[in-house]
Amino acid sequence: FLIWMMNSFVEYIETLPFSMWQGLSINVLQAILLIVIVAGFGYWLIEKQKTGCWTGISAIIIFLMLRWWSFFQAGRQNKVIVYNIPKCQAIDIISGRQYIFMANDKLRADEGLQRFHLRPSRVMHRIAPAGSFQNTYINNNLLQCGSRRIVIIDSNVRIDSSAGKIPIDLLIITNNPVL
Repeated sequence: FLIWMMNSFVEYIETLPFSMWQGLSINVLQAILLIVIVAGFGYWLIEKQKTGCWTGISAIIIFLMLRWWSFFQAGRQNKVIVYNIPKCQAIDIISGRQYIFMANDKLRADEGLQRFHLRPSRVMHRIAPAGSFQNTYINNNLLQCGSRRIVIIDSNVRIDSSAGKIPIDLLIITNNPVL
């Protein structure tokens, strides 16, 4: 009964506005700095020592610089992520802090699979969905992102041997196609 009461209370707290903070991604060093901030200001308040205050302020400055640097790096990223999800195809094309998502219908329909497999990566890379990118062209299984060409070969692709060769930068083979 006590466990049920505790779980009910936690579920109630979860429904309150602003009770959950989603999409927060910090590394180990940033977590340590947050602890130093709390400890420094706590020491300053309890012991009335200025060293605690200066420690807290220094940790805040370092923390903010690290956060700025991580967001700056996220704004400059260009990546292609191919997810390993059983019986599903999922690819994120990332430019800066935005992504274009390519997936099969099964994965697009299942929010639970997306939340479990895709969300942690998207939080870590600090990305949000984009409608399209400039200089990006998608035609069936051929993608061109700027000067990069990506070809996806799955079970639906038929390769015409009489057609000329297309130079590509990345080849993704999925769904065990017969080649």
